[in-house]
Order: sequence, then structure tokens, then C-alpha cells
Amino acid sequence: MISRVERKIMAEIQGNDVPSFTTHLHERSAYKAMMLEGVPLAELNRDEYNGVDKAITNADLSRGRAIEYIINKQEKAA
Repeated sequence: MISRVERKIMAEIQGNDVPSFTTHLHERSAYKAMMLEGVPLAELNRDEYNGVDKAITNADLSRGRAIEYIINKQEKAA
């Protein structure tokens, strides 16, 4: 679910023609656990933390979009 604050931020981004990705990086407890434990998502104990696999999938999708964006920018500049 998108919070009111996120909606306002997204409206500002769209209203100012700032490029953005269609993939949304969700706020997941696994991301917080990763920082707490100091390990990558893949190394988190799935018995101790919920949603690790979903967080990995979400991060992979976001990373893929970022890479596509960079490659497209480089190709256009060449």
C-alpha cells in the first residue's frame, strides 16, 4: 500500500517531469533487517525474518530498471 507521503512525493516527481521507474521499491522489513544484521538479503535467516524472498525479487526488479535506464542513457549519448 502506498502511503500519503509517498503519493505526494510521486506527484511532485511527475509534476516536475523528473524521470522515474515504474518499479516501486516497497518498504519491507527484510530491508531493515539487512541493515540491522549487516548482511545481504540473500544471507538473512528466513526463519527469523519474513518476506526475504519478496524483498529480493523487488530489489532485483528495481536494479534491473536502473541498469536499463543507465544503458539507454549511454546509448543516447553515444
